[in-house]
Amino acid sequence: GCLTPSSPAYTTIDRHPLCASIHMRSQGLSSKKQQQPQRQDGFGGKTIGLAGSFAMMISNKTGPAVVTIPVLYQRAGFLFPTLGFITVCILTYLTSCLLCEAMTYVPGNRRFKGRIEFSTLARFFFGKKGHIIAQVFINVSLQCLNITSIIIASQVMNDCVIALFHQTCGVSIYPELRWICVAHTGSSDAAAGDGGGGGGSLPFAGNIMLVTAGYLITRIITIPLGLLNLDDNVYIQVGALVFLFVVIGNWLFSCFLVGLQAYRVPVVGPDLGNVMGTVIFNYGFITTVPSWIHEKKPDVRINSTLFISVVVSCVIFVGVGWLGGLAYAFPASDSDLLSVIAASSTSSKFDLVMLYLFPPIILCLTIPVFSIIVRYNLLQNKVCNKRASNFLAVILPWLVVIPFMTGPMLGIIIGWCGLFFTSVSNFLLPFVMYLRAYKFNKEMKDRDDTMVMMCLSDDQREIIASMNIPHTDFSSRPLVSIANNTMVESMDVPLVLTKKGDDEEEGETAPLHQLHDLHQDHHHHHHFSYDVDDNSGDVACRVDDVSFHDDDVDVNDD
Repeated sequence: GCLTPSSPAYTTIDRHPLCASIHMRSQGLSSKKQQQPQRQDGFGGKTIGLAGSFAMMISNKTGPAVVTIPVLYQRAGFLFPTLGFITVCILTYLTSCLLCEAMTYVPGNRRFKGRIEFSTLARFFFGKKGHIIAQVFINVSLQCLNITSIIIASQVMNDCVIALFHQTCGVSIYPELRWICVAHTGSSDAAAGDGGGGGGSLPFAGNIMLVTAGYLITRIITIPLGLLNLDDNVYIQVGALVFLFVVIGNWLFSCFLVGLQAYRVPVVGPDLGNVMGTVIFNYGFITTVPSWIHEKKPDVRINSTLFISVVVSCVIFVGVGWLGGLAYAFPASDSDLLSVIAASSTSSKFDLVMLYLFPPIILCLTIPVFSIIVRYNLLQNKVCNKRASNFLAVILPWLVVIPFMTGPMLGIIIGWCGLFFTSVSNFLLPFVMYLRAYKFNKEMKDRDDTMVMMCLSDDQREIIASMNIPHTDFSSRPLVSIANNTMVESMDVPLVLTKKGDDEEEGETAPLHQLHDLHQDHHHHHHFSYDVDDNSGDVACRVDDVSFHDDDVDVNDD
């Protein structure tokens, strides 16, 4: 139903001119000063600088599952995990760039002045069905990251409580409902001289816990931060990134002190089942890129920030996985680097301090970011109100995680969520979205913005209206050239149609996009011309040369 100058419907017919005028009042045509979008309720502003951007990009990738990578290297060997991390690192950068490019193809968003979240972008290019699919995959993917962070943080926090108070307690609901306390952090399944041992039996192993001391402490730290906006967490994230580098440096140094045993990490290991799932899971941050772009400062370069962050993360993944696998023995499938270091006889007091600070500073600070992204996607698409979105994004993961806080479920969650939900939401959907956006942009590039808006569906126009785009930045290209060579942009000059009808009084106005609806209803042809009043600043748009092919329409030559 879209008209273009080259289409058969876009013709000049002199026999039945319809003199319907469209009045456009310019809102400060002489002043083209760029406006920043106002801060929307429930969302943050453009205040995240370069340091905060690096912190969010790196910390969110290296927080939840990095402690399980040494186990992957011992079981799968060096070759395939390393190739996987390097390959997915490159793919992550390219996919992130394609996603950013797709965002610029939304009308009015070429300079990222509007706000469009990941699932809203899918809704714009795929429709409401695509939006539902995107919401499911992005929410499950991010909540899987949250659940793994909660599991690891709660387990290590229990170890910390034992180290400080010599026991930790909680309420068990299986095999029986009872209050239970334990005074050990794990069993020593490996000799002390074999790189430390332990980690095979976590606190409360064999029980399904309703609540534990570590779970409560982690929850108290995390939930208030999840109720804030993304930019409100930026200083905390910068501090967490600095601490992360200190912890990673300490781990790598401890690996050399303990001693590297080549036999622990073969070139190719016997268990390759979880390689791709774990690798992809660790790069599950692409769905957070749109939210970061909307709240970063304009001078923060997107491509360089993404490239440096994925390269640094890849180095951390390979370094911690390979050296951690060479230095420590992981006797059980539910082991991780934190539990092994805690049970190792070679760990120094500084090692233990770093170990016990890792959950509250690193893991507990990545959980709120993912919760905020989920809330943003729910809010912008009006899936629910702010209170309900806070419950679904911030509170619900703490309820879902209860059956998985003990036992070997951590590796299973990482593997399967990474293989299905994280891979689809972070790699497949952005790529397909870019292809659809590229096709859309190719179809619309020869049309001015007025015609583009007429070609959009009602839902697409509603999305653009919700993006909070400043009027003076609706497009990077001019719409029309009028008499005094002033360039008018569509969002600067709201358009209204003055027309007469059986049920309307003369002078009643209707939005310009109703011309498109009128075209569909009555099969009319039209051509626009523009005039400007230099004194009043009004811009008059005349719809000339219009013919209606409908017997029910009375064409008034006046």
